[in-house]
Amino acid sequence: MIQVLGSRQRAFTLIELLVVISLIGLLSSVVLATVNSAKIKARDARKQADLTEILTTFQRYWLDNNSMPTNPFATEWCAVGVGTCAQELNSPNYFKNGFPVSPLPVDPYYYFNSSVAQPNMPNGYGLAGVHLEKNVWNPSSQGSICVDNNGGAGTNNLQYYCFVFVK
Repeated sequence: MIQVLGSRQRAFTLIELLVVISLIGLLSSVVLATVNSAKIKARDARKQADLTEILTTFQRYWLDNNSMPTNPFATEWCAVGVGTCAQELNSPNYFKNGFPVSPLPVDPYYYFNSSVAQPNMPNGYGLAGVHLEKNVWNPSSQGSICVDNNGGAGTNNLQYYCFVFVK
């Protein structure tokens, strides 16, 4: 066997390679978790903005017609834009490009109309709500948690971010 003097090859040991690979894996998992959290916050922010637009449109409709849009389930929540729920708003006078669509189809925007007089609301009230993924309510916004006796807008036990409008 011929041996060359003075040339010794250097290589990484198995332990060094495993440490580097595990550090890369750890850093990538932190980045992915941060990105996913940012996506959820962005979807929730869009839902809040859409809900504000829906509320404003409901109020404009009330001022124009002295009535609320159709709710086929008179005493329950309906999903805005689904079936006949609030279809009157799908016009150039209100939503020119159609109803706002939730970033998650499983979390539509809900609408409830009550003609029952309440304190400070002699003509009743309406609610517009949506489920936020983080269940976080921004204290600086006018939204609040709304829950009815069925657990909130819809049929599950989640809390919803809602706006109340007075007729």
